[in-house]
Amino acid sequence: MTLLWYLCIFFIYFSFVKLKITNINITNIISTRSSDRLEIDNSTRKLPHVTILGALINNEHIKILQNTSIDSNKDLNISSQSFILNSNPLLTMLDLCEIGNTSNAKIIIAGHMIDDNNDDDDLTLNAISYVSNFYHIPLITITSRENILSDKALHDFIIRLAPPYLYEADAWFSIIQKLKYTKVVLIYSQEEESRMVASRFQMLTDDSDIQIERIEEYTLNTNFTSLILNLTTEDRLLAHIDELLLAIVRLQKLENFVWIINERALKSNNSAFFDGLLAVKLNDSFNEENLLIDATQLIRNTFIKFLNYTPLFWSENMSVIDCLSTEPWIYGKDVYKTLVNTSVKHGKTGNIEFNEEGDRIESLYNIINIQFGQQKIVGFYRSNTIMLENDNAKF
Repeated sequence: MTLLWYLCIFFIYFSFVKLKITNINITNIISTRSSDRLEIDNSTRKLPHVTILGALINNEHIKILQNTSIDSNKDLNISSQSFILNSNPLLTMLDLCEIGNTSNAKIIIAGHMIDDNNDDDDLTLNAISYVSNFYHIPLITITSRENILSDKALHDFIIRLAPPYLYEADAWFSIIQKLKYTKVVLIYSQEEESRMVASRFQMLTDDSDIQIERIEEYTLNTNFTSLILNLTTEDRLLAHIDELLLAIVRLQKLENFVWIINERALKSNNSAFFDGLLAVKLNDSFNEENLLIDATQLIRNTFIKFLNYTPLFWSENMSVIDCLSTEPWIYGKDVYKTLVNTSVKHGKTGNIEFNEEGDRIESLYNIINIQFGQQKIVGFYRSNTIMLENDNAKF
């Protein structure tokens, strides 16, 4: 509801008020043009130029994108203009429109501003996605992992370099198959994000030897003591809640069970962890610096395919993000479709390809085992391939 209010204000504001160009704090905006450093003969031909609009969380990330995007070859120039995200979605949209209008950027790279109270509800990123959808500007998100951003009914132009939490279910499924377990109890909360993961896991178990014996959907008022006491000794469980883990230890439901928790649970109350817990966690190579480098390479590989497009596509006199207009970019859908079908081989975070929803297909996860109260890596999972070091795992 809050997001809808911001979007309503955005629409009304930019429909009636002429946007004025203001001086922008140099610490928040860093612009670089690769043509300033390019030593070529421009008297015969001006190279096509792509400006990336960066909406990032700090100056360090802006500098990384700046250094990464200072690039050119015999066919294409790339540069970037960036600003620091504001926790106020309306102010972020104001910056996005102002800088997007003056920079003639053709694509957006957005970071992820995490709310300490709710890391699944990034209103700022949703606001950027709204502008992206309205003007048909492709939006590459580098670290956001919320499942809802894969909903194309809401987010038409998002490309995701980090996989949504949804795909943890694939890793869980492979771990259970590898360990030759066949019975599972699935425990998850009523929130939409958890339901999406649970639904995917259930889908994966169809036509497999894995049987989901029970499904427990809990609320804030769930009695975990009662839930745990009713488990059988043959159950294999998936869960993610501090209170549940504490109940497991208190009731000594540790033997004859294998407990698998999700990645967000690993960031919660470590005192609730007990030896034998399993989890998956996105590999540390998926950090902001590597993802920004890979995003720039993806953009380069995409726009190279447009070199023979009409000169209007490459015009630097036409603003793609013009918030005084209600007209979307006429080439935006073509660029988005090409992005989805473009790959990066041997990137900093591995090979990059996307499904039709714009979600990354291949990602690398660490398989985590809690041993002596500490998280220990006992294997890896990548795209239906699991490497589990059984000698090091303790369940």
